[in-house]
Amino acid sequence: VTLSPRRIDFGRVDPTCSAVERTITVDNLTSTPVQVTGVALEPGGAFTLVPRTLPATIPAQGSLTLEVGFGSADAGDFASALAVDVITNSAPIRHTVPLFASSGPDLVEESLSPLASPRARQVRSSVSSGCGRG
Repeated sequence: VTLSPRRIDFGRVDPTCSAVERTITVDNLTSTPVQVTGVALEPGGAFTLVPRTLPATIPAQGSLTLEVGFGSADAGDFASALAVDVITNSAPIRHTVPLFASSGPDLVEESLSPLASPRARQVRSSVSSGCGRG
């Protein structure tokens, strides 16, 4: 069983955005079904997990997707981990995916002077939206 991606960095997310979501795929590379018995954030904080009915069986050579989100009105750097409990051949295994994000004003926006040219302001506006980047 593998999880991909192995880590998620949401990048810098504008605090005015709604939660930004990413997908994690759990692949069963074995020739027998496996069961996902638990999914949790450690710690949750500004990260969210789209609810899923568990336990869930992944057929041989099949996959299952999980959705995690990030959103915070507070500025700062955030870290968590998604823990996925799987039973393969009667043996429980915990897989983890590290999660990272930042929230607050975009660094590009902070570095431009109010006297910047209209072109620089246009670039700043398109770069600093921060919704869904990462």
